[in-house]
Amino acid sequence: MNKYKSETELKKSIGIRIGLHIYFVFALIGNRLFMTQHLMNFGLLETVSFIIIAIALWPFGTLVILIFNQFTIHISNTKKEYKISQIKKLKITSFLITLSILIIMSLAFFP
Repeated sequence: MNKYKSETELKKSIGIRIGLHIYFVFALIGNRLFMTQHLMNFGLLETVSFIIIAIALWPFGTLVILIFNQFTIHISNTKKEYKISQIKKLKITSFLITLSILIIMSLAFFP
């Protein structure tokens, strides 16, 4: 059974995956390739290196996307009803965890 209802959904899914992969590769190595001493350098060597690394990391990026996809399918298949208080508690806990991680990360830039 085809999980895509139309060809446009398939094209949209492929476009999103390619966009996620480009973001994934740039987050890993783009800073080191294109930004040296706070200046943007877009040369032929940097661009070719980025494309080669993007192709080399394609299987890993696809694997990460598939793991997240399977996780969301598993979560969406659970038939558990949550109370509003449980949802609020989860949102507050998630916010506090994210905030604490960001505070710890920002301490590295504190003069």
